[in-house]
Amino acid sequence: MLGARTIAGHSLPLNWLFTTLNLAGLVLTAMAFHPAFATQQLLFAIIGITVMVLSTGGLILFKGRLLIATVARVLVGSLFIVSGLIKANDPIGFSYKLKEYFQDGALAFRIKEWFNAPGFSLESVAGSALGISVAICIAEIVLGVLIVIGGKARLTSWLLLLLMLFFTFLTWHTTNCNGKQKYTDRDTYSLSDTKTAMEANRKLEASKTNKDIRIISKTANEIVVDEIRTVDCVGDCGCFGDAMKGAVGRSLTPSESLWKDLILLYLVCWIFAAQGIILPNNVRQNWAIIPIVLVLTAFFCWVFDWYFPLLFTAIALVTALWIYRSGGKILGNHYGSALLTVLWSGALIWYCLHYTPLRDYRPYAVGQNLEANMKNGGVKDEKLVLASIDSLTFNPFLPISAITQYELKLQPVADQMKNATAPGLRLKDIANGRQFEIMQIQYNVESYPIASYQVTDTIVVTNEEFTGVSIRDFILDAPELIMVVSMSLAEMDKDVVPQLKGMCYAAQKAGVPFILVTSASEEAVAAFRKKYAFNGPIFINDERELKVISRSNPAVIVLKKGTVAGKYPHNSIPTFAWIQTHLFKK
Repeated sequence: MLGARTIAGHSLPLNWLFTTLNLAGLVLTAMAFHPAFATQQLLFAIIGITVMVLSTGGLILFKGRLLIATVARVLVGSLFIVSGLIKANDPIGFSYKLKEYFQDGALAFRIKEWFNAPGFSLESVAGSALGISVAICIAEIVLGVLIVIGGKARLTSWLLLLLMLFFTFLTWHTTNCNGKQKYTDRDTYSLSDTKTAMEANRKLEASKTNKDIRIISKTANEIVVDEIRTVDCVGDCGCFGDAMKGAVGRSLTPSESLWKDLILLYLVCWIFAAQGIILPNNVRQNWAIIPIVLVLTAFFCWVFDWYFPLLFTAIALVTALWIYRSGGKILGNHYGSALLTVLWSGALIWYCLHYTPLRDYRPYAVGQNLEANMKNGGVKDEKLVLASIDSLTFNPFLPISAITQYELKLQPVADQMKNATAPGLRLKDIANGRQFEIMQIQYNVESYPIASYQVTDTIVVTNEEFTGVSIRDFILDAPELIMVVSMSLAEMDKDVVPQLKGMCYAAQKAGVPFILVTSASEEAVAAFRKKYAFNGPIFINDERELKVISRSNPAVIVLKKGTVAGKYPHNSIPTFAWIQTHLFKK
């Protein structure tokens, strides 16, 4: 019983039939728009929509709103809790995805074009991406718990509807993004700031020859510039973080993500329509609903190969009901249930932010062999299918100009540096007596006829084709290796630098290769080395790839023949002696 209204309506058997048909019609309609069912698209669409319309009429006529809303609560609540937990497991990764959407060419261009507001921008919000990420994670989990136990149905249904409208808009935008589309971006440059003034001057000069740049106004204080730019499309909505890639082998396509959100939005609409007759679950209803929610959660856990959400869901639901009945005048309500769920969720997020995700779905997770992932398109076994990382840019590199004595101590670097020079020739231009040097491989009589050029000496010259050294193969093959990853040396936790220096010294003394990989510039690397007297080899890699490897800055990665044996964030870096005892000697 839900108060004075029951899920039976005018006829429980008929309403169960209408509910089943409605959901079946929804599934058929979604299938009609999936490429896998393209040949049956029209048939599925006609049958699906017809069944949905007729069963909706039946539910209204036989007062089955509460029954289908209850089913929707179970489905939506389960998925919201699991989805929120997957994001909470990696809030930093989710914030990276939000930053992609906050770029002017990503989401903001819709507002610029729809409302003729070329100056609109979301880039100022990018700095708050992590906070927004955390808020969304907690909101999903709390709303999922409340809707399952029937708490604050009116408020919860409104918030669910608004959140699903937002998510659906994002996935619609992602699905319909055209990378060739152009938009007008308006920037205002303050002339009182040296940096922006320099950029304004560059735009002024560029506008003279580039028709895509137009000066709108210019005063003593600022310059307003319109520029025609290309849209930046976000290829993956990040709905389930890296979990889909890590557990299933691929993310949902933008179209699949859109239909997932449309289905959820449809179910939320039923909840919203029944908000006035949804009351808190009684004991009997909880004994019926919560086991079903846990079964659904277990299914999602199986899909994502991570069973912690099942434990968390059980604890969150039980404690939310417990405080509702035992919290007294202050906490004995659904606000108390929400607060306790916020605390559980916040504790999980705090741990994942300060240490590491509980479940690492990335290709650099502990136990994964990097070379196997690259060659075979991923490690595949009964439970795990990792996405291929062929397209990733894992290639620690260093240009010749940045190579120091510390990198030269690594044998693969010394071996590659032998290619920095090549056999050469000194030629004399007979006509004017000018002498010059070329690589021997470049010499041929067609380009340098004997009548015009004389070979005066054989020499060693700089190999023009050799630009620097790569230690990618060395990292994949080394029997033992310690790699420190820092996305940004400027933002690195400086408190751990002495610990890293000590680890570097101990590793080198024990004959274990130690390297630091960063995305910093050559100048920043040189400044860091000088400031901290850091004597370890430092290499450069793309920042995007380093973000994939670890969310921590810095992080210590222990490798054995290309397999990740250990991975430690800046808050829990072990000593070299511990690594040697527990990882290398195993």
